[in-house]
Amino acid sequence: MYNFTDNPCESMMKRRPRQVRVVAIEPPTGSRCCGCSCWQGIVCVGFCIRAMNLLRKIETSGKSCPKSF
Repeated sequence: MYNFTDNPCESMMKRRPRQVRVVAIEPPTGSRCCGCSCWQGIVCVGFCIRAMNLLRKIETSGKSCPKSF
């Protein structure tokens, strides 16, 4: 194949991208993040994203807020 420019990176940009292996990381057993669908490999800092999403759904539906999450 021919290059459009003299840029040395052009041949690299023509290559097919490599497939990246995704390894599923499970939260530590016994932690409050166990079973959370928002788990990204780190513990939520300051607030629980799952609890915030639940609170947002309750506020938009007009129901009363539960006392504990």
